[in-house]
Amino acid sequence: MPPHSTVDMDDLQVAAGKVENKIAATATAGRPHFVIKGIVRAGSVTIRRPTYIRIGSLAIRFPWKITTDNDD
Repeated sequence: MPPHSTVDMDDLQVAAGKVENKIAATATAGRPHFVIKGIVRAGSVTIRRPTYIRIGSLAIRFPWKITTDNDD
């Protein structure tokens, strides 16, 4: 999920699994807002933002994505 975004999962039905929303924010004008609707029959839905670790100009994101700051 992008930074400062919100998620509405009120219309999501889960038959065998769980819904986990790790983003605790309220909707604000001008920020992305996602609405998730549907049915999950045998699985789970987890909503979260990526975690970053920065070492100098190296940024590592989980889920995996490695980037560097280049001044070129």
